[in-house]
Amino acid sequence: MTSEGSPDQSEILREVNDFLKSQEKEVGSGSSKPAPFGAKPSVWMGLPPVPKDNFNEVFPNLFLGDYKISKDKDELKKVGITHLVNCAQGTKYNQIDTDENYFADSGICFHGIQAMDSFGFKMTPFFDNAAEFIHNALQSEGKVYVHCQSGVSRSATIVLAFLMLKRRMRLLDAIKMIREKRPAQPNGGFLKQLSELDATLCKQ
Repeated sequence: MTSEGSPDQSEILREVNDFLKSQEKEVGSGSSKPAPFGAKPSVWMGLPPVPKDNFNEVFPNLFLGDYKISKDKDELKKVGITHLVNCAQGTKYNQIDTDENYFADSGICFHGIQAMDSFGFKMTPFFDNAAEFIHNALQSEGKVYVHCQSGVSRSATIVLAFLMLKRRMRLLDAIKMIREKRPAQPNGGFLKQLSELDATLCKQ
């Protein structure tokens, strides 16, 4: 705790990591795929979970998912998607190459983030604009699809930032809510940045 009584970043991060570790022990919380032959249990347990579904509605009219339908404009329209956030925009490995022009003929509003799913990538600078985009879309009764490659780390990070910035949720509460719908798990670097945001919002 800080002198003002607000939790500090390290305390928040510890609580979140404890929760995620407890989830790994629960049957069905992650992938049902068996561990590779010879893999150490501790290493395998640390891998991101594999969602059973391509996408899930994790908050009213807010969908978190993978790349599978992210380029299929007809399928997106069937779901009712009006706004899309590509958290893995680009042409590099593990990125999806879409932009405003790609969706111009569909009526889907686009927001792109050229993020890499690496521990050292700075996602914090993208929090405010992405949260504002999602907030405005939901306020106009739209439906938002937030995706990356797997719908587990980068896109989950942006959805969590939105819930914290615009719905005033604590990080741990937001993660618990999303995990009820989809086994999302931002990488360690993203979790650290989210815990820093949580600590800042608590002080405010």
